[in-house]
Amino acid sequence: MGRNKDLTEAECFMVEKFKKEGMSAAKIARILGRSDTSVKNCLKRLHLTDNSSYFKRKSSGRKPLVNKHYERLIIRKAKEHKNWTKEDWQHVLWTNESSVSTDSNGKIRVWRHKEVYDQSCTQATVKSGQKSIMVWGCVNEYNLPHLVRCPPRMNGEAYGEIIVNAVYPIIMATDDAIFQEDEARIHISKPVKKIKAELGIVLMKWPPYSLDLSSIENVWREVKC
Repeated sequence: MGRNKDLTEAECFMVEKFKKEGMSAAKIARILGRSDTSVKNCLKRLHLTDNSSYFKRKSSGRKPLVNKHYERLIIRKAKEHKNWTKEDWQHVLWTNESSVSTDSNGKIRVWRHKEVYDQSCTQATVKSGQKSIMVWGCVNEYNLPHLVRCPPRMNGEAYGEIIVNAVYPIIMATDDAIFQEDEARIHISKPVKKIKAELGIVLMKWPPYSLDLSSIENVWREVKC
């Protein structure tokens, strides 16, 4: 049986080399005359300091499916604004709707020892599952954020009221304001288009499936933390 001790720096170097060549921990241990445990501990340490050499099984990342047509639109929009200055972007009012959970069974991490069921270390759960509400929000450089709770069924009429009661006052309070919104059906319905035209709101056309380009997405992450 091999020695069950920490490997030397030279031995760890050999472990890394053999691992990159596809050898198993057991085979490396036999070559070095060390125990399997020592080699596996060395591999764990290497993993913490060099993520490029080893892999772990994890859930895949999630992002909107973008086909070639929408990809070209996103790139074109990015190129159109590549020369915009910070001052140019300050005029944009970023808007979007988002679902906000009012209670969740998701895991929350806490610092504790053995006090598993102490009130400060527990999270209330509900059998009915997750509950959420839909909200509309906006943000801009001039610190004029606004959050509106949407009705259960959001339609063009409800969105038109948001334009009149929430968007327009902010537009009037901001010099040369540009209103950004995506191309959701309620945003581009004829009644809503008419309202925006009558109010003289300047629009920024936004390509579909490009949420990651909108500044308000960073705000949603903060709101939901």
